[in-house]
Amino acid sequence: MDADFLDLTTKLGGVVLGFLLAQISDWWKHRWRERKLIRKSCALILFESTQNIALLKTYWNSIVSDRKSWSTLEGHYSSVSLAKTIIRRQLPQFSYVFWNSCLRDAYIGMAEDQLREAWSVIEALKQAASIQSALTANEGIAMKRASEVDNGRLAVGHMASIVEQAHFEATSSTLVDDFISLVKGILGPEAVPQEWPVQSANG
Repeated sequence: MDADFLDLTTKLGGVVLGFLLAQISDWWKHRWRERKLIRKSCALILFESTQNIALLKTYWNSIVSDRKSWSTLEGHYSSVSLAKTIIRRQLPQFSYVFWNSCLRDAYIGMAEDQLREAWSVIEALKQAASIQSALTANEGIAMKRASEVDNGRLAVGHMASIVEQAHFEATSSTLVDDFISLVKGILGPEAVPQEWPVQSANG
């Protein structure tokens, strides 16, 4: 009887041990797959951020290298000229797909400085797009104001042009400086020509 009981206990113990080992093995496999997925998610976020920066760099270099896009007829820096160029040259289509879909994994797997940098780039790009929209709206308002001079009488020719440019310059110079400041924050100070006298509250 004792031998049978001992044999049964041993067999049951073996079954329980085998079950526990199988569970532990499955848990480790799950953890390994989860960590691998987190590493992939983090890599995709960093890749997406790098691609966005490359797109911005290409866009910005096309403006800086074209002196006529940001200067007066005399060749001096003009925030009005640059503002109109920013309006005409639409920003690239930046991607936030992996950031939006893998953010949970990013919080787990990315170093704090990497996470902060990726978030900063995304926020700066979104702000740049908002500034571009604001400049476009300002241009529309300036054009409308140009046609409403002297108590509603239509201004034509040179006077309309002066009114339009004055209003646009007054409402857009700070926006342009902020746009440049965002670009500097992403691409570095060397991205902005030293001859540009840019002043911005954002540094």
